[in-house]
Amino acid sequence: MRIARYRKLRHLTQRGLATAACVSYSMVFQVEQGRKQPSPALLAAFARILSVSVADLAGQPFLAELQQDQLDGLINPIREALDVYDLGADPDITPPPPGRACRGRGSRVCPGAGDGSARSGERTAGAAAGNDDRSAPA
Repeated sequence: MRIARYRKLRHLTQRGLATAACVSYSMVFQVEQGRKQPSPALLAAFARILSVSVADLAGQPFLAELQQDQLDGLINPIREALDVYDLGADPDITPPPPGRACRGRGSRVCPGAGDGSARSGERTAGAAAGNDDRSAPA
């Protein structure tokens, strides 16, 4: 929160801000120290008293800090680099060898898998008759 900074710019004390906002001095102190989060109504009251927007008072947007630290000029090149960066294949994942995708337990569902007899888009005789093994437990 930027409450303390704007309060000091307006030459207000914590007690003065508390009085103007109809809250206790302790509340202003704890909010400025980050010990308590102000309610939206209290934040709006502080913003009205300090003549700033709630977004500025709450610390958003962070453009002033980014520009002050000259970090805003670094963000776009990083963003562009990430957009064009290609991670490529994952070295920890080994794809199965060709023709082995439907072997083992899958051969009951896909008869003839791997031997070239069942091609993509064709149905086996059992599947065409409605007798495929899909309902059988694996």
